[in-house]
Amino acid sequence: MRCQGIRPGSSGAAGDGRRCRWRRRRSARPCSVGGGGSLGFSLNALGRALFAPMYADPTTSANSARFAFLSLAARQFYTGWERVTHAFVGVLRVAAGKNPYDRELSNLIGELCTRSAIFRTMWGSHDVHVFREGTKRLRHPVVGDLELDHESMQLEDGLSVVDYSAPPNTAAEDALKLLASWSATATATASQEQDTDITSA
Repeated sequence: MRCQGIRPGSSGAAGDGRRCRWRRRRSARPCSVGGGGSLGFSLNALGRALFAPMYADPTTSANSARFAFLSLAARQFYTGWERVTHAFVGVLRVAAGKNPYDRELSNLIGELCTRSAIFRTMWGSHDVHVFREGTKRLRHPVVGDLELDHESMQLEDGLSVVDYSAPPNTAAEDALKLLASWSATATATASQEQDTDITSA
């Protein structure tokens, strides 16, 4: 079942081959960059650590909309899950209006309509949402509850960078520092294991 208002793309030109030019930077803040409205994005190391539950679910292909609507883990991860999913639908609605022939985007919306009755109902409400800035509340499996400010900055070629931060001297700031430490340790461990495998080969 396909949602109303979305036409199958006539070609993949809008989505195919578009690669993010943003280089993952070493930062004390989680950052993501994405474009095209499909809610797939690239993250720096701390960003991947922040959204670890999404990457832990292989069925969602590291896509935030798939994760939100199709993974049970999302209901635990996003505090205020219903509000978050409404925002995702609104973002997709805006993107679909701007890019009606984007095959990747139309396929994603069609998939969500088919697999999620909740998405299908929300899509029918025709709400729109422009992602700019606000507060995101998460329940991370490693560092616990997080309340982070986020701000979006538009770049060239329709790309946008989202920066997540915590107010100074708050529990959220401490949690981000703990998350950074956990991420660095996990990365170092993975690197050591890879070196061991190469040496043993």
